[in-house]
Amino acid sequence: MNLASVPHVWAFLLLFVGVVALLAWAVTIYRQPPCSLEDVEVFVRKVDVLELAAALDPQVPLTLRKSLSDDAYRRELNTHIRLVREYISRVNHNAHVIQNWVAGEYSQMAGKNPKEYTIYEQLVVEALQTAAELRNYALAAQAKLWIWEALHIDRWPTQLLPRVPKLRILYGVDVLANYLRLTEITRTLSRNRRYGHRDLGAVL
Repeated sequence: MNLASVPHVWAFLLLFVGVVALLAWAVTIYRQPPCSLEDVEVFVRKVDVLELAAALDPQVPLTLRKSLSDDAYRRELNTHIRLVREYISRVNHNAHVIQNWVAGEYSQMAGKNPKEYTIYEQLVVEALQTAAELRNYALAAQAKLWIWEALHIDRWPTQLLPRVPKLRILYGVDVLANYLRLTEITRTLSRNRRYGHRDLGAVL
């Protein structure tokens, strides 16, 4: 081995050991994904569905377009896009939290004939499906929003500016309807007597 290369080898080894140590430290402090009802209460983020509905209302951009100059409209549209992105991020986060919890509930039903599911178990299955649909929706919506921001819509011709309200429904998933249904199911499950009538109404 060339002696001149020895310091480089040691530097690489030290860097490698440092990265491994950092990853090990991160694993020790990383909290496991929420998997209990208590975790749902702690981890969910507030989503004002009425505000999200207003942000996706097709009348909003039309009203802004009529009342603002081109430059002012572009600036407002940028703000609007960031707002919608934040709300969709919260919806995705909450869907993930609830998905982890109901996945634990679903694991207790393993091997059971679906025809024998109780009402509670049917809601668990519906919650899993709805959460998965919302997460797929969020992935597609966030990709569109990221592209719009990355391409600097302030430079786009007016007629090509993105239409944010079209994000309400993607691939057959209505974010508002699905999120309302998911929160409704979660509250119903949380009030089940096995959890001492716990109610998530004030959280979601």
